[in-house]
Amino acid sequence: MTEFWISNRLEPPKCLIDLHTTIVRSASVLTSPIENSLAMMDIESGHYFSLDDIGNAIWERMAEPIQVGDLCARLVETFEVLPEICQHDVLALLNEMAKDKLILRCD
Repeated sequence: MTEFWISNRLEPPKCLIDLHTTIVRSASVLTSPIENSLAMMDIESGHYFSLDDIGNAIWERMAEPIQVGDLCARLVETFEVLPEICQHDVLALLNEMAKDKLILRCD
């Protein structure tokens, strides 16, 4: 999970998160910035993770519940990325994060 933009454009996993899902980051994750990345530790599992600067920007925007489609729209406004690529890459990242219980659905 160290890279955000996916270089080979695989299909996003069929999983928990889609553009209409509202998500929030898990309170059980401790974070610390390190240079241009974010080091993360899930205190429940003891696992470590890292995000690059764009992943960190995504993490910051999930401090409060946010719908994934709105998150992608904000990222497109901030970064030079096509909406389709942003949505694909964000969904892939968020589904990995959901699998690792770093984010929660707000259903």
